[in-house]
Amino acid sequence: MRYVVISLWICLLPALLFGQRVVSGKSEGKRVKIEPVYEFSKPSRLSVSMRLQDRNEDGLIEAAEPVKLYVYFQNSGEGSAFGIKVERLDTSRNTLICRENIYLSELQAGAERMLVIPLLASEDLRTGADSLRFSVSEYFGVQPDTSVVYFNSVERLEPDPVCMGVEVLNDAGILRAGETADVKVVLRNLGGSLEGCNYRVYSTNANVLIKYTSEQGKDRLPIGESVGLQFQITSDCQLGVVKDLPVFVAVYSNDVMIRRLKIPLGINELPVRYAVFPSYPTLENVLRMKTFQDRGVPEGEDILRIPRGKTPNEEAIAIVIGVENYRYLPIAPYACKDAMLMTKYLQYTLDVNRVLTFYDSEVRGDFFEKLFDPVNGKLSKMVKKGKTDVYVYYSGHGVPEKNGEEAYLFPVDGKIMNASSCGYGLSCFYRDLDSLKARNVVVFLDACFMGDTKYSRNYVSQNISGTKGVVVRRIGQAPWHTNRNFFVFTSSRNDQSSLAFDQSGTGLFTYYLALGLKGAADADGDGKITTGELSDYISSRVVEVSRKIRGEQTPQLFGRPDKVLIEYN
Repeated sequence: MRYVVISLWICLLPALLFGQRVVSGKSEGKRVKIEPVYEFSKPSRLSVSMRLQDRNEDGLIEAAEPVKLYVYFQNSGEGSAFGIKVERLDTSRNTLICRENIYLSELQAGAERMLVIPLLASEDLRTGADSLRFSVSEYFGVQPDTSVVYFNSVERLEPDPVCMGVEVLNDAGILRAGETADVKVVLRNLGGSLEGCNYRVYSTNANVLIKYTSEQGKDRLPIGESVGLQFQITSDCQLGVVKDLPVFVAVYSNDVMIRRLKIPLGINELPVRYAVFPSYPTLENVLRMKTFQDRGVPEGEDILRIPRGKTPNEEAIAIVIGVENYRYLPIAPYACKDAMLMTKYLQYTLDVNRVLTFYDSEVRGDFFEKLFDPVNGKLSKMVKKGKTDVYVYYSGHGVPEKNGEEAYLFPVDGKIMNASSCGYGLSCFYRDLDSLKARNVVVFLDACFMGDTKYSRNYVSQNISGTKGVVVRRIGQAPWHTNRNFFVFTSSRNDQSSLAFDQSGTGLFTYYLALGLKGAADADGDGKITTGELSDYISSRVVEVSRKIRGEQTPQLFGRPDKVLIEYN
């Protein structure tokens, strides 16, 4: 049997080895593009808006900086929008590299959607204002207008730390001989990002002892941002009056000293109190306050030396609002710096006891209603009827109704398409303030209501609402007609735009408001400034300078002119 099996294997082996023919080959692959097919039901109504966010969220895109593009889709039609494509139109002189296609397969009726697209700024980015343009298409041909996103870019710069201010942290605010005091100095970087930061405060005088230093923990100091250093200093009692102590701060980057800065500090000398602004850099300070004279426009004077008023106003309350970096609208130039500056003037010059300041993200949703509602609002709980003086300052966008019947103060997350529900109408604003029954109400508005942004050579002026040129014909509430203690200062007439003043990095109105409060508005030299004197000074100067910049801007006062606002020491 075994022999039979072996014989069969011998017979079958050639058949198994050679009976099957294996054929191999190679053919070209073909890429098949499958286009989706959609069925039309009801028409859609598509709108698209965009904004850019740089890595450190300072509003400036630096060379080689990662950037995010936020694309907001909204369908307010009756049917779905399909096959939505957003394609870049390469018109920018700068390069923001986009590695992803922007595509949305479907957006149902009444729906909203946000996509976040990573971008990267190129190494050879140039300094200036620029924009990116995108075309938007939809499968059934529903196309909104070309979307445009504006930005400011900065070329690669070397770090440039500078000393912004110093403060002696004791009751007198003065460093005395033989005493120990805590001192705070604020540095700001006006150049390219400073990496691997370290700081050392020291003195070259053996009679001055620096005991320790501390710093806000920032290993990286981006362009335009600040850092506060605090140290303890002891001086020899034999020093006497020394106007300029040899005290320095060394700034290091990755353990290499790149700058030694002199700290302006003296014995028995009141240091210059600089207003310390939040980190909202502009092209102007980034370029080290380049000299600029446009058809005779004056250079900015010093508005940071803030004088003291005569007596504290114990019963006064001030609300200061600055909205600059809107989520769905273009930037409002210098609004946060305006707010910080006026906070200092209200505190020191007008001697307001309580000043509440709100910036950007703090001013969202129903912020205005929660703050100003005369019954349940935060302000109403602090006001004593007939005793409290109320000051309100606002810098940001003003948005008009398309029919010109109303104008709105706008929160940071407000949408133009919902202006009446997102915004806070001036009629309501004035009515609510009047209902508080305060002793005096004084309002300062650095905003225009023509539907465009403040003109600035550092930012692209834009039509923010599709209502540019709309004139707000009237405001329903005018409390100054019936309340002789109600005053409103506006930056311009209803048919005018308000301007920025790039030389000071503020609004043009706010700049001359500050100079007026410093004393320039005291026309008769009696040490007092009335509402009329302040209005006359601001109006005359703003009208003159605005004509040299771009068109006429005429600030206005509503209310009687004989109210004394300030008395100086």
